[in-house]
Amino acid sequence: MKSSGAPKAIVASQASPQERQILIQSLLKKWFANDSLQRVKLQRIKADSYMDIWPLYCEGVEEIKASIRKNSLLEMTPFVLLELDNGFFAVVDGRHRLNALLKLRVEGAIAIDGLDDLEMEITAVVLKLMTSSGVE
Repeated sequence: MKSSGAPKAIVASQASPQERQILIQSLLKKWFANDSLQRVKLQRIKADSYMDIWPLYCEGVEEIKASIRKNSLLEMTPFVLLELDNGFFAVVDGRHRLNALLKLRVEGAIAIDGLDDLEMEITAVVLKLMTSSGVE
């Protein structure tokens, strides 16, 4: 599957509300989500799809880190991922939570099964590329 690339967080983050709405609408025209949630290993998520928010949102990530330290990762809201080629994924929604988890991993500040070796699975809505012949 040849992906059209994952949208960069920084572009959407710096967009006006109107521009964000247009970005979201164009994204939804290209991508399809099935009805079921999936479990995705952290090691399958491309780092360049979520690390670009760190300079802009490090304060928010620090707050999420504190929450994860206190309560662990609460998965009431699934991550939203784009399926890329070769079984990898890009993050659409959940960048802050993912950054917080991985910062805690580097710090060695929390013990969550599978975090050290990135075998940990997260719950996600997975969007797949829509082509003229259907879903890839």
